[in-house]
Amino acid sequence: METPPATPTAVGPAVADMTRITEPTEAVELLRSADVETVLHMRDSAPLLEGSVLTLSGRRHLDRRRIEARLMARDALRHYEDAVLVPAIGARLAERTARRRDDGLVDDDLLVLVRRVLVQLTARMIGLDGTDDASELERLYDCAERFGEAASVEWSLGDHTEIVRRGLAASDEFVDRWFATSLARRRAIVDRHRAASPSNGSLPASDLPVDLLTMLLVHASELDDDLIRREAIFFLLASSSTTTHAAPHVVMEILDWLDAHPDDRPLLEDVDFAKCAVNEGLRLHPPVPALLKRTLTDVTLSTGRVVPAGEFLAVDLDAVNRSPDVVGPDPERFDPRRPYARSAHPYALSFGDGPHMCLGRPLATSTTRTGPDDGTVGTLVRLVVELGAAGIALDPAAGLPQPRTDTSVDRFATFPVVFTRL
Repeated sequence: METPPATPTAVGPAVADMTRITEPTEAVELLRSADVETVLHMRDSAPLLEGSVLTLSGRRHLDRRRIEARLMARDALRHYEDAVLVPAIGARLAERTARRRDDGLVDDDLLVLVRRVLVQLTARMIGLDGTDDASELERLYDCAERFGEAASVEWSLGDHTEIVRRGLAASDEFVDRWFATSLARRRAIVDRHRAASPSNGSLPASDLPVDLLTMLLVHASELDDDLIRREAIFFLLASSSTTTHAAPHVVMEILDWLDAHPDDRPLLEDVDFAKCAVNEGLRLHPPVPALLKRTLTDVTLSTGRVVPAGEFLAVDLDAVNRSPDVVGPDPERFDPRRPYARSAHPYALSFGDGPHMCLGRPLATSTTRTGPDDGTVGTLVRLVVELGAAGIALDPAAGLPQPRTDTSVDRFATFPVVFTRL
């Protein structure tokens, strides 16, 4: 069985003491190098996430990534968008409409709305049974919040040990309420299919659930239940927590842009414009301040710099994403019409690059589209379009959205909005 160490321990110096990488060419070369590993979840959050795909390197990482990439295929993502995401957005807006305020407006906190919607989507993608009930979704929502805090504990200004402890307590609840029974059910399904084809073990894809638990049971039978649990938790927080914190920044940038460019307001419901706006918002507001890496051997960069083996690196996303060499003139400004060089991602390095580039990037910002009826829209793009159609605006009665003060990551504590077309 592939198992993590019994007592995972944090590795490396404090982030502030790591070698900071701010030059774009060096950042991309290091992220693409096979001689550099990621170390974020091998540190304070290791007890919760060590052994998940982001902590692996080399062949083990490639094999795990190939398995999970099946969930990011176009047809699978289109099903989840259409069958889960859009109905979940509609249900949340209907719920809030039923509680319309005395002034006639429908309100919500964007952070709450996005996480609740994405938790439903991610639960289906993982294969968690028993999450259709509103009270169970509420419990899963709470677990997802604690997972997200533990996963980003590197940037917290609070007690890291206590934050991770709360994440581990949420892990126990996750197993007891949903994971154990869901995994057992899928294991029984897979076993029945294998028994039906003893000669070659072939499993008709049409007869199997399309979810993470099933994929791992079929294609990674060497994983024990604990590692599958860690992978499911990582999937939950990566799919819901990251987008939850990104959405308010994207929406704020878009609303500011529309105030300055009112003629663009109808474009908020246009998928192509929304995708450009989302990518530009993600460029300016990456999910973490830096990608934490460690060199496995001496690495020589095209700039002539030699990074010695064992060096801990913090690839500074704010610096690289706002470099004129990457995005051109006026890199601090949000511009959904910004032209990009063919070699640059429109979101810069917010999803990383190279072998550890975020597997869920198509989930957030779409698969390739050459026309309106192919590809997928992406969860964050779809959210922008659907909420734009509902007339999203800042809540004039609640004051401005408030930033968090307990973390060095640029995140909001509250983001009160209203919907003027409901």
